[in-house]
Amino acid sequence: KVLDSIAVGLPVVTTPPGAEGILAGDGVVIENDDEGLAEAAVRILRDPSERRERGAAARAAFERRHAPGPATEPLVDLYQGMAR
Repeated sequence: KVLDSIAVGLPVVTTPPGAEGILAGDGVVIENDDEGLAEAAVRILRDPSERRERGAAARAAFERRHAPGPATEPLVDLYQGMAR
């Protein structure tokens, strides 16, 4: 769900297990305790500027690190050929 959120440009507040494989920063805030999670979530909800900035950073990070790239194009071509 974290990847889904950053893929569409939403800022994310999560715990270390929820962010496994995701780097902190770039729109993702990783907190270890309930208080930290709550404070980060409230701060982002109250600050539209921070929300926009973190959302844009999240989307850019997704594009750099997680978006399907040229390696998937041959597979897509194969599937499209089979669908015809």
